[in-house]
Amino acid sequence: MNLFVFDTADGLAEAAATLWTKKIWDNTELRVCLVDGKTPEPLYQKMIDYYHEGQVCLRDMEAFLLDEFGGLDSADPGRSQNVIRRNLLNWVDFPAGHFQCIEPNAPDLEAEIARYDALFEEPMDLTLLGVGTNGHLGMNEPGSMPDSPTRKMNLTQSSINAARYYLEHDRVPTWGVTLGMNRILQSREIWLLATGKYKAGVLKRILTAEPSADTPASWLRNHPNCSIFADREAAAQLWAGSATAPAPINLD
Repeated sequence: MNLFVFDTADGLAEAAATLWTKKIWDNTELRVCLVDGKTPEPLYQKMIDYYHEGQVCLRDMEAFLLDEFGGLDSADPGRSQNVIRRNLLNWVDFPAGHFQCIEPNAPDLEAEIARYDALFEEPMDLTLLGVGTNGHLGMNEPGSMPDSPTRKMNLTQSSINAARYYLEHDRVPTWGVTLGMNRILQSREIWLLATGKYKAGVLKRILTAEPSADTPASWLRNHPNCSIFADREAAAQLWAGSATAPAPINLD
């Protein structure tokens, strides 16, 4: 596992966008699993900027949704797929048909989960992740094991509270469908993004405690090609008292 620490979230986003752009140059048909949330917003904005500057073309890339809230209308701005469209895909040369999503409100949810999971039999080239303060990845809440499958999950209270960020009403979802830890860990490469002081505690647990189901993100420690991109605030508990951000560190 590699850890890269940047002075600011904007510096993190620029570095990650540069690396992502290079990957697309090397493989225009890159298969990428995308995450919504506040943390990847600066990265997505950098990718939009690079597209408008002529540095990157996304028209052949394939994108897949990490997770989706249940119980929300398809047009609800708070749906994960709508957030990703609004924050990235609608602003670049990305064909709508190249974005694969799961539908939690499908009449036969188990069949829909099976359909979506089958799309990941060919591993993702790159999976982008954020991490919850309780250590969840996607909606793989505490208790999730490395072999946990794509499934319906009830959300913890902290995840329910976090869901309010994108909602324009008080009908907060209490469940959703998530790509399983098994599929996440099959990805050829994983990037975990962590910014802000409120992520410092969970980042320390991920990197210093024994991997366990109490902190599902800690299972990434066993992945052969995983990188954590953090800003100084998120890494504060790793280097308490450090005057400057440390150089990138390889944790293998």
